[in-house]
This record gives sequence, structure tokens and C-alpha cells, in this order.
Amino acid sequence: MRPALTNVSARYTLTGGRPESRVTLETTERPEVLVGQDGSGNLELVLPGVACAMAAGAIPVRDGLVRQVEVRSDGNVGTRVSIHLDHVADYVVRSEPGLPFRTVVVVDRAHLSRLLSGRLILLDPGHGGADPGARGPINLREREKCWEVTLFASQFLREAGAVVMLTRRPEENPSEALRRSLAKRRGAHLYISLHLGTGRDSAERGTASYALGKAPDSLRLARCIHRAVLDRFPLPDRGIRTEQPVDLSLVIPAVRVEPVTLTNGLDEALLRSPIFKRGLGLAVLTGVKDFLDGET
Repeated sequence: MRPALTNVSARYTLTGGRPESRVTLETTERPEVLVGQDGSGNLELVLPGVACAMAAGAIPVRDGLVRQVEVRSDGNVGTRVSIHLDHVADYVVRSEPGLPFRTVVVVDRAHLSRLLSGRLILLDPGHGGADPGARGPINLREREKCWEVTLFASQFLREAGAVVMLTRRPEENPSEALRRSLAKRRGAHLYISLHLGTGRDSAERGTASYALGKAPDSLRLARCIHRAVLDRFPLPDRGIRTEQPVDLSLVIPAVRVEPVTLTNGLDEALLRSPIFKRGLGLAVLTGVKDFLDGET
């Protein structure tokens, strides 16, 4: 019987305090792995003689470095695994002990550190204190969910080298003007406010983003984070708008992101999942990285 590829997974993780993107291939026997890298940095792994015993196709990742992993059978030759990267990066391939046999591709995230190192990012979790914000059909409150998503975003940005400040503690509810004034007083490079959407109709769901202030790049930052959320999750697109009236006190790139609509039961259910909230944190990181990389 031919050896077989049974599973492929991708995960952003910390190893010894160092952030890594890891793609793991699980096989029934220890495989020969041939690796090549094209000019865009994409990695092509060929497993000669290994059958594909899993569903072929693309696996979206979008962790700020690995865009997607694609698995396809190459007939009698074997199986190919393509790792699509946002940019050229160093990598290592190693085997891990145990069963099933695991081949791990570790991709260096140094490019993110170079982009983000020393940049001050002000994160604003919506509402807080005595203000619960919106409530969902089963009574999840915007205040707590914004805080939880913000903590994930803060973690990933810090791990990538950014300096992160929050506009409030859990028990606090500073005014909108005070939150935004912190951007100028602290010399922040970016201002990102995280809220949850509401709809007049409980069937309305999905992601909306707003460009804030007078910086021309606010709209581009909104597009980058908005796209990163929708690339990661199959949510309806509620669009990108510019906040009116324009807040002339905000002179740095600034956005408000509403990744889901809390008044919709399906969107509210997503917010009960730590995996989903972690994914939203990674989407914020990816959007910021795309913005600093100059994407439009």
C-alpha cells in the first residue's frame, strides 16, 4: 500500500517566544519531501509516491504571512502541497517524532517584525464600564466581546514587534473625544476602534468598516483590515464608509471595524467561539501588515 497524506494544517504560534507560521503535513509513513521556492516566495512541496488521502483544494490561512495552502494529487507521481506566502521568507523543513508522521514547514515571520517594530498602535475596544453597547438575541454584550477581540489583536501585534496601547480598561468608558485625543497625545501611528454592528432587521449580518478622521490613508487602512476579515471568514460584506462628519482632530490613519453584526443570531453565535475571536485578532494583524506593505 502506498503511503498517504492524511491531513494538512496551518497555524500561527509562538515557539520559545518567537512567532512562527507552521504548516504541518501528516502522513502514514515518513515521506521524502522535495521543496522549491519561486520568486514570489511561494513554497512548492512534492511528496513522491505519496497518495492524497484527504480532500484536495485550497485551505485559507491569512495569518499575515501564509495566505493559503493548496493540496493536489499529481497522479502516480505523488502529492503536491503549495504554500502561498504574502512575501519572500526564510523557512526550514523538519520531521517531528510520533504517529502520524509529521513534516513541519516553519516559515520565518521576520518581515512582519521589520514592518511593525516600534510602531505605536492605539486599539480602542468599544463601550466599556457602565455602557454595555449593543446586545445580541441571546444577550451577549458588545462591551465584553469588543474587549476580548481587542486582547487577541493586541497580543498578535505585540508579538510582531508593535507597541500597543488600549484606550480603556474593562471597567472604564472614556468619551469618544478622549479616546481619540490619546492618538495625538501618545504619538500613535495608527488608531483602530473595534465595535460590533447592529441592524434594524435581525436578518442583517456581516462586516462593516469606517474610515475616521482626515488622514487620506484612513480609507486604505479600512480596506486592508476589512478585506483581511472577509478573506478569513465567509461573512456578508456590509461595505466600507467614511464617517461623517469628518473628525478633524484625528490626523493619523484611523478606522472603526465592525467585524460582525451582534443583533444577528448567527453572528452573535460566532462570538461565543474563542477560535473565531482569535481569528479576528489575526485579521487585524494581517490588515495592518497589508497597510504598512503599501497594499491598496
